[in-house]
Amino acid sequence: MKFDASTHLIQPLESSLSTFVIIIFALALRFWFQRNNVLLPDVIFNAILPLLKGSNSLWYVLGVILMSKLLWFIGLNGNSLILVGLVPLMVINNAQNLVAYQNDMAIPFILSTGFLFFEMGVLPLATAILLFSKNKQQKGRAKLGIGPAMFNFQETILTGLPLTFNGHYLIPYLLSSGLSVSISYLAMANFMISKPLFAMSFALPGFIGAFLSTMDWKALVLWVVLYALCTLIYWPFIHHNDTLKPINQDDHLNNT
Repeated sequence: MKFDASTHLIQPLESSLSTFVIIIFALALRFWFQRNNVLLPDVIFNAILPLLKGSNSLWYVLGVILMSKLLWFIGLNGNSLILVGLVPLMVINNAQNLVAYQNDMAIPFILSTGFLFFEMGVLPLATAILLFSKNKQQKGRAKLGIGPAMFNFQETILTGLPLTFNGHYLIPYLLSSGLSVSISYLAMANFMISKPLFAMSFALPGFIGAFLSTMDWKALVLWVVLYALCTLIYWPFIHHNDTLKPINQDDHLNNT
């Protein structure tokens, strides 16, 4: 067995060099902060301040939700990558909403944990397949996925149907989410329904979470209307998908 001395020498040197560069950079950064009387927490806060200021706008909320959906579409967990970073902000907004409510003041924030119950997820897709699809295979998968989807567990539909990398359902997937978020936001901004006050478990069914987080019966009615509307959005796409000729796997293998 040959001993490759060059490899055993290069690997420790590469590791040491990268560590040395990081240490030098950290020391230089610390020296610059001390010389200019700048605190690192202030730098971080000033960097994220524009995001915090815009967090209560419709475009911010819509952008965050749609980005999360696009990540789910390409097989990445959008909740872990996008929404989980907003949880501290939404919890703070919840707390400020409660303080305002207790002091008989106007509730300031729409983006809070309770608002996410108004985003329909994949439940309308599973429902639409069961109602409108003639594809027995898809119906079977929808039957398996609709139960978890009611409790906001989307993976069965996303990976089992699949919705991931399925171009037939990308447009209604984004459209239903964007429409439900926009209508809910505008309804709250125009005082048609109450803004969310309480933080609830995400495992609650959407209609229960929407009602308990706002304590407003009109929020429950809005959720039902959005659910029906988003289900209908999928209908033409499901009909088109049923007209497509299924791929014969044996023929596909023979041609490759």
